[in-house]
Amino acid sequence: MMEKSESRFLFWLRKNKNLIIGITTVILIIFMAFIADFPRLISKIIAIGIWGTILFIVTYTIAFIIRAYKLKQIFRNLNLTVKYSTCYFSLGISFVINDLTPGKVGDIAKMFFIKDKEDIKLSDSVISIAI
Repeated sequence: MMEKSESRFLFWLRKNKNLIIGITTVILIIFMAFIADFPRLISKIIAIGIWGTILFIVTYTIAFIIRAYKLKQIFRNLNLTVKYSTCYFSLGISFVINDLTPGKVGDIAKMFFIKDKEDIKLSDSVISIAI
């Protein structure tokens, strides 16, 4: 009897995984909004000016493009085919989750995102992130 209810719960978790992740993310963002000092953030952005802000955005975008290419090359060396867009979005997901949670929870999310999007084994996804 216990196994049946446990398997139903696991099935429900698998079915609603994206919904649970979305709700958790929204809750974390709301929580962070109460902690963040937005007036100070705005004053810092004004202090560095529009060109500093644009330079920051361009630099981060280039860094993400290079990191996504590096991740794609790691998968290629493991004889796995993963789309560049999957690598790019997995890095974005990892970056946001790492900012909102303690530890390296974003890397775990990155592994599962790549596994789900590209239909590869979890062990292959873990190996690529560990490298």
